[in-house]
Amino acid sequence: MQNSETGAGYNENIKYGGIKFYRSIIHHPVIGFKKPFKKSEAWIWILSEATWQKEGRIKYVDFGGKERKINLERGELAHSIRFMQDAFGWKSKKKVEHFIDDLTSEEMVRRKVVQQITVLSVCNYGLYNDWENNKRASKKPVKSQQRAKLNNDNKDNKKTYTHPLQIWVSENCKNVSKMKEQLTESECIKLNSDFSRSDIKLILNQMDNWAPLVKKNISVNKTLRNWLRKKYGN
Repeated sequence: MQNSETGAGYNENIKYGGIKFYRSIIHHPVIGFKKPFKKSEAWIWILSEATWQKEGRIKYVDFGGKERKINLERGELAHSIRFMQDAFGWKSKKKVEHFIDDLTSEEMVRRKVVQQITVLSVCNYGLYNDWENNKRASKKPVKSQQRAKLNNDNKDNKKTYTHPLQIWVSENCKNVSKMKEQLTESECIKLNSDFSRSDIKLILNQMDNWAPLVKKNISVNKTLRNWLRKKYGN
């Protein structure tokens, strides 16, 4: 299914025109959004939170009680899943995860994790912010939307994940994320074809709670497969 912003429905939408509104509409006393947000309201919140300045901006993200400096480019935003859960007024982090997965599948956002910080890039951000100059945009995000940069002190240690399983591990499995060999995208795809997602996440949580994990194991993929086979067989 293609979304109306980037897919076949784009020409149909543009034919009927569009409107602009200020970000403050979210907090308007009469028509402002009320929690829990509808999905459409959560999407407008994401658009409103995205960096609009052409030159980008610097944001300090709280992570484990410490501030990390991150450079956001136009169309990018950085928030934890828990922060978005609270902003939307939703009951669970899982609902936020599914929502972002759906937006990713519809090519409305690109999601990646840089050193355990979630960065969303709004695809074709100019469609929303530069209406008067709109032209048919590519489905792919612009180059500035394809990366998030931490400060130069952390540059050598930067890890970027794109597969949902990689992202889930980085956000939910602190000890597994410390293992030397992390899951590759191809390994994630193969795991999902061999085992159910619920079984994979269950075993990853068990691995994460095993104290000697990092000292006794190197590869997430090999360790995970061994544990899965022991519990569920081939």
